[in-house]
Amino acid sequence: MKIIMPHTGEVASPGGIRYNRQVLAMHARQHAQLDCAPVLVTDFDGTVAQHDFYQLARAQLVAPDTPDYWEMFLRGELAHFEALRRLFTHIRGDEARVMAVAQQMGVDPQLGQAMRRLQAAGWEIVIASAGCAWYIRRLLAEQGVDVALHANPGTLDPERGLLMSLPHDSPYYAPTTGIDKVAVVRDALARCRRVAFAGDGPPDLP
Repeated sequence: MKIIMPHTGEVASPGGIRYNRQVLAMHARQHAQLDCAPVLVTDFDGTVAQHDFYQLARAQLVAPDTPDYWEMFLRGELAHFEALRRLFTHIRGDEARVMAVAQQMGVDPQLGQAMRRLQAAGWEIVIASAGCAWYIRRLLAEQGVDVALHANPGTLDPERGLLMSLPHDSPYYAPTTGIDKVAVVRDALARCRRVAFAGDGPPDLP
């Protein structure tokens, strides 16, 4: 039997030991975190894949006289999302051509097998990317990978480029990068104490 003390918020046991309800709730959350599946949050471009799509696209899919939007980002003149968005609008090519370039990103051919082994061992895998879901989903599908993906949506128009937009409906929305990777990791930490993160670039964890 437990007796709740209305004015103090304490719970008294029959032996007279009192526990603050907030402390009990904290311990309950900690136990729930220990019992949950561990979480791996990972970037895609330059992490899951060896190379960044924007670098390959700039070299092979856009005209040589295209403004250097990435340099504008590095100088602080454009946000990360806006630099990528503008560059991607200069891409020219149909899906086959653009995907041929995306496939040069260097995704490990054993990626699917490795991720399935992690999942079989109880890990939850989340990909959080400031890049575009258009090419990420296709590369993951080629590997048979089925994981949670948070990235900027986009569609390919052979005449207008890869049209990337901000994910306004995402719970991890950030206006400068599209996806707030810190928020993704914090959400994972709120659910589980065992969280790993992998990333390589400016939008990754500070």
